[in-house]
Amino acid sequence: MVVVLRLVLWVGLAWIAGQGRAEAQLGALLSPGALTKAHAGLEGISNCQKCHEQGRGVTAEKCLSCHKPVADRMTRKIGVHRDVKEDCVTCHVEHTGADGELRPFDQRAFDHAGVARFPLDGRHAVLAGKCAACHKTRSFLT
Repeated sequence: MVVVLRLVLWVGLAWIAGQGRAEAQLGALLSPGALTKAHAGLEGISNCQKCHEQGRGVTAEKCLSCHKPVADRMTRKIGVHRDVKEDCVTCHVEHTGADGELRPFDQRAFDHAGVARFPLDGRHAVLAGKCAACHKTRSFLT
């Protein structure tokens, strides 16, 4: 029985290797899906531990080591992340494909005065909920 199992394992591995790069095949078996466009450069099984810690999953420390401007704003208690207590993955879900949305939020309900410290009143009132009218990049920082 053990000999048969070993033979099946070797045949299976040979078949996977014959289908293309073994790393790509293994990655396709293990990955829950393609990364978003923002993280596409991290695709591939050899990059998993750049975001995932073995036995702990994705941690805020791993995210913030790459996203230093966010870490800085958190330290200074400003912006959207000023009071964040949860892990990044609570709001930012990855492996949703190239067109996945990593930064979901309701633009109409956004407290621009409280978070950005710039009230949308007077002539700016008509811009409430229309972020792209002023913010030309999706970072919304300028």
